[in-house]
Parts: sequence; structure tokens; C-alpha cells
Amino acid sequence: MKKFCPFPEIGQFRNIVKQVTDSARYVGKDENGDAMFDPTTKMPVVTMTGTVKLHGTNASRSINQDGEQWSGSRSKIITPESDNAGFATFCHSKNSVFERLFELIPFNGYDYITIFGEWCGQGIQKGVAIAELPKMFVVFDIKRSYDNPERGDNVYASDEEIKLIRSLNNQIFNIFDYPTVEITVDFANPGLSQNHIIDLTIAVEDECPVGKAFGVSSIGEGIVFSYINDQGVKQRFKSKGLKHSNTKIKVLHTVDTDRLILINEIANQVTPSWRLDQMIESTFDIMNGGFLDRTKLGDYIKAVIADVVKEDLDIIINAGFELKDIASKISSIAKNYFFDVEKKDGL
Repeated sequence: MKKFCPFPEIGQFRNIVKQVTDSARYVGKDENGDAMFDPTTKMPVVTMTGTVKLHGTNASRSINQDGEQWSGSRSKIITPESDNAGFATFCHSKNSVFERLFELIPFNGYDYITIFGEWCGQGIQKGVAIAELPKMFVVFDIKRSYDNPERGDNVYASDEEIKLIRSLNNQIFNIFDYPTVEITVDFANPGLSQNHIIDLTIAVEDECPVGKAFGVSSIGEGIVFSYINDQGVKQRFKSKGLKHSNTKIKVLHTVDTDRLILINEIANQVTPSWRLDQMIESTFDIMNGGFLDRTKLGDYIKAVIADVVKEDLDIIINAGFELKDIASKISSIAKNYFFDVEKKDGL
């Protein structure tokens, strides 16, 4: 049985920040079936690998347990009679080659294996280095899936397994054969990684590493960053430049990291534990039998900010900021302290 096995849409940096944050804080569902999140959870620090994003068309080759193969585009199964830029025709002529490649990938109990890549080269897209090269299939991922989705989620392969798949004499290449990059993202302060991502993207945009490997010096599209989290789920985001396209695309904007670092430093300076403790006492009247109450969390945060304004506003101003520049970080510190105290007291 054939089944279309799609590749997921890849979001922007802001999308993965939300995904990782929600995943890290998720603790289950309440009695109404609504998701519950623990805001005190420490955000992960992860290392992500970046591979060159190629400007072509998404393509795939799948196989089932019976050894039957078929090709796919971004949205459907394709055939030589109903093709997408000639990819199904290419695969049909290379069926035995793909058969040997699939032998390198165990099913591990799943029903299907799909090799994903970019079908790119002359006649597929314009304006980038690889558009000057002969058509080729560049492998970038592998997915295992069940016939019945209720049996479990799709599983994407590790980078090490993906690196096995290539047949250079048959125009089947591997994205890991070309330069890759690494970034470290602290999801508690993701903005600190943003300029590094932009710099790496600009470098690829200025000269595509894949095109350069084939002797063509011209622009590239961008980078896809990915890592596999502790639950075995592959997380991805893309960063694209502007030069390769006349259309309006979403790109990252530079961040003043020195300013972000200084904001963090000032916010920490004006929120010592003694001040936070005092505001907890004054808000919840702990010494007279009061207790921490999440419904009054906003009142507590307002009390912290008011006390900072009363006692330490000059520190903020002398550092070149206004209260509005730093209030959000103060609020975050105060909130996290509240939840730390709550957890410590077993409330």
C-alpha cells in the first residue's frame, strides 16, 4: 500500500522559541482537557546544527515493507505521468539505486521509510547558485511512519543516519557533505542568539556553499537549523536571506545584544532576594497567617516594580534606560521568584 508521507512546514525562529517553551513547561491536561503549563520550568540550552537551505522544490522517495517505492512532492504522490519538475521520472530511472539506499535504513518496526530532499538545479528555480547546476536530489532528512497514525508519531532520523544516504554517480547528494554550522540557543534568553543566526545566514546568502562545491560562486537561500530534543522530537527553524528572491519573505532583524545583556544585569541588580521577600510579605501578609495566592501574583509584581521605582530608579536612569525598557525583565524575575518560593514551600 502506498501512502503520501509529507515533510512538515518549517517555521521561523520565533516559532521554535514558542514550541520549545510550551514543550518544556507542559505538565499535562486539567479535568477539562485544557493544557497545563509550569511557568517555573527552567528553559533548555541547546546546540543546533545548521545545514544549507537549497532553493528548489521539496521532494521525497518512500518505500513500504513490501519493497514498493513511490515519489512525492510537497503535497502529494507524483508519477512520471503526473510529475513535479521531473523528479518522479528521475526516481523511476533510479529505482534500483534507491533500493540499495533503503537497505541502509532499517524499518525499526515502522511501515514506511521516506527519504526527503531538495530537487534542484537548472529549470527548477532561478537566481541562486544551484540553479546553474544540473538537476540533482540533495538528501536532508529521513522519516519512519506507521500506516495507522494512531500507533504513534512519525520519527525523524538522526543526523548520523541521514549522512549515510548518497549516490554521487546518480546525482543523489547529501546536505551534510557540505559545510554546516552550529549555534547554541538559551531559550531563557533566545534573543541573544539572533545576531549570530543572522551573520551565518548572510554568509550563505553571499555565497552558497553547495554551489561553491560545484564551482559556481553565487548567492544562496539560507539555513535550516535543527536538533532532537529529550523526547526524541526533531525541532527545526529556517533563516532566509533576501537576495535570492523578489518576493517579500520573513527575515530576522538584528538585536542589540549588548543592550539585552545590560538590561538583564540592571534588572538583576534592582531585584535582590531581600526586596522580593519584602514584597511577598507585604502583598500576602505571610507573618500574620497569609499565604501565597496566584490570583494576587499581579499585585505582587506591581509591588516589586513600585519599590524599584521608589528606591532604585536612579540606577536604571544612570544606565541609560527608562523604566519601560526594563519593566518586563523585572516582572519576569519577580514572577520566577514567586514560583520558586511556592515550590520550596510545597504549596
